Amino acid sequence: MRLTERFRRWRATRGYGVHSPLAYRLVTDAVRPPRDVAFYGEERLEEFADAKGLPRRELRRARLLLRLTAALQPSYVWVAPGVPELLREAVRLAGCAVRLYDGKTFPAELPHCDLAVTVANRLKRDRLGEFLRPGKALVGFDVPAVFTRDAEKAMTGGVVLDGAGSIVAVSTADAALHKYNISPF
Repeated sequence: MRLTERFRRWRATRGYGVHSPLAYRLVTDAVRPPRDVAFYGEERLEEFADAKGLPRRELRRARLLLRLTAALQPSYVWVAPGVPELLREAVRLAGCAVRLYDGKTFPAELPHCDLAVTVANRLKRDRLGEFLRPGKALVGFDVPAVFTRDAEKAMTGGVVLDGAGSIVAVSTADAALHKYNISPF
């Protein structure tokens, strides 16, 4: 990645140049919150990761998912098969009343959920189209660039935060689609 592209991503991760109010709130409250703000559940996530000997990268992702879930306040969360246990725990600790659907047990529940969490492109293109309607959100880690493009095409409007292999997509009834490239998360 070129130095200018890295600088643009760094600026967007801090809220500079982010014009959509929803995207700005997500970036400043969830992706890069102020240092003096603590979220309930982060300590438990750290204890869980230390007990299992999980890498720090997975803990960073779990913290991000915890903050995103707390910011979006979904009622129903669908978790794709293969999502690590730490990410499932982050959704549970988010502090909102969440009904968690496991993708293995409840594969047909995806259209009824408010937030979908996936790792490594576990959602197919047709499933994205039926899910990403206004009011729905998607968080994906280790996804290829084609998955991000498919998610953008499936949305009528909203916000896409592209973290170079990771994606946060929030679909809204707004006709405009706002895409921001931020530092990898």
